[in-house]
Amino acid sequence: WNQNASRRSPAGIGEPNRIEPGREAELDRVLALYAQSDLVVSSALHGCIVAAAMGRPVLAVSGDRKIDAFMQV
Repeated sequence: WNQNASRRSPAGIGEPNRIEPGREAELDRVLALYAQSDLVVSSALHGCIVAAAMGRPVLAVSGDRKIDAFMQV
């Protein structure tokens, strides 16, 4: 478990939720990981949204009301 890695954006670059110009391939790489996953485990709302939008099963690990509400849909 790398606690620092969990605080970075999924692509591991730039500020959270930001892809630096010229690093668009990182987004493609991350989306490919979602597409290849049998199950996405996420404690972030955006992770749940991306997985659901890609038709991947999601296990949400959260006590956040927004994630709970999203997962009820």
